[in-house]
Amino acid sequence: MPELSSNDHLAEAKTLIGRSYDKENYELAMKHLSVIPEKAREYREAGRLLKQAGQTFLYEEAAGPIPARRNYDGKVYCVDYYLKRVLNDYDSAEYLEWRGPAKIKKKGITYWTVQLTLRAKNGFGAKVIKAYTFLIQNNQVVKASS
Repeated sequence: MPELSSNDHLAEAKTLIGRSYDKENYELAMKHLSVIPEKAREYREAGRLLKQAGQTFLYEEAAGPIPARRNYDGKVYCVDYYLKRVLNDYDSAEYLEWRGPAKIKKKGITYWTVQLTLRAKNGFGAKVIKAYTFLIQNNQVVKASS
């Protein structure tokens, strides 16, 4: 790493952390923060930033990769697999509208969220339309709500 002042290292780390989530940016930012000496005026802020970035990295890692989806209709495969197991009559299901996946944070933990409007038979055999929201981590539905 070129000879930079502590202030320059801190500024570089802030820039890298501020970019979109990327493991390489995170690791480079950690290198910049770790070379700031204890006696430097920026040491305290570097420590705080180091802790914050580490937590962000862990939470981002918890979400996993973006869920796989089919291009032409937006169907998200892990949601479809989940619905095969929980719907009363999966074969009657008609997917009306897919939205997502998008990243969200709930109680400090990052998830992918997918919204789906579908028509399917309920337990009495009547077709009903329902809107669902799915929280996904590592290509598995963690929670579904309607």
